[in-house]
Amino acid sequence: MQPSASIFITDDSDIIKQGIAVWLYGTKEYKLVGQTSSWNDFKGLITIHKYPIVISTINWLMKVGLDDVQTFIEKNPSIKYIVIFDQLKVQKISGLLQVGIKGFINYTIQKEEFYKALEKVHSGNHYFASAIFQSLYDKMDNELIKEYKSKNPLTNREAEVLELISHGYLTKEIAERLKISKRTVDGHRANLLNKIGVRNTAGLVRYALGYKHVKQTLS
Repeated sequence: MQPSASIFITDDSDIIKQGIAVWLYGTKEYKLVGQTSSWNDFKGLITIHKYPIVISTINWLMKVGLDDVQTFIEKNPSIKYIVIFDQLKVQKISGLLQVGIKGFINYTIQKEEFYKALEKVHSGNHYFASAIFQSLYDKMDNELIKEYKSKNPLTNREAEVLELISHGYLTKEIAERLKISKRTVDGHRANLLNKIGVRNTAGLVRYALGYKHVKQTLS
């Protein structure tokens, strides 16, 4: 059975590379196809593998330079990037979303949630580990929240849809969870894009972080 996604680690932390390798060993859904501490080597090696998921720490990305990372992601749209955080700031998360990062996890993430992050990101969705949300809430600026809430207040249903989108739920999953049709979900998504004034899901996620609609966990 072929793995559904290839995983590539580019980072200078041996602990990170070895730890992820242990978790991926023996899984059928994901296969570790390579790892390197050289950005230039990474850019050459990654083109060999189709639709890979790339994992790095935020410290490594800052060393490489976010402009270089963004340029690389734009040239390779099939690549989905997950970043591991040590310290969290709302501004940094927002910037990384603009760069094109899909997944945000923390160093203390548990194995089951790590697999969930891989699944969501592989499906093309954004994913934020539960601890990420808590840290974001702890650091949220009250003035920023007021500014967001003053813009085109959302209906309760729009807020629910936004929350689920921000957690990486697909249209079908949102429809099932809210017991509405997929067409209705698409309508709410279009209304959200129009009201908030953004063009894509990344923009909705950035708005959700400020608007504080996103809850730490979903039951």
